[in-house]
Amino acid sequence: MTFLLRLCKKIILLIIAGLIIAFALANQNTVSLSFQPLSFQFLLPLYIPVLAALFLGAIIGGLFVAARYIPLRSSLYSTKRELHKTKEKLSDLEKNINLPAEHIPLASETQELATTTKNTSTQ
Repeated sequence: MTFLLRLCKKIILLIIAGLIIAFALANQNTVSLSFQPLSFQFLLPLYIPVLAALFLGAIIGGLFVAARYIPLRSSLYSTKRELHKTKEKLSDLEKNINLPAEHIPLASETQELATTTKNTSTQ
């Protein structure tokens, strides 16, 4: 399955590269690129500023998408941490089930344990 996926990616990349090459060959006309506040002026083939703008737009769009996922990753990390704590509590409870009746903590003892655990985790 991974071989097929890699092959599809390579085929798509080859198609994109072919389209870029065809675009560059079809747009060889020279254009004047100038920056108005400054007195710079460049004579470039048309495909260079067009492809540069396309590339820059892809980079900026990728940065915006990456910035969107930062809060989601933070939330995922805190949820995983909470899940780990819950699994630890569950394993402690499962151990208590197998103990004789005199070793099972009373409700007041578990409440005290929960409050001390909660106080230490918030600090």
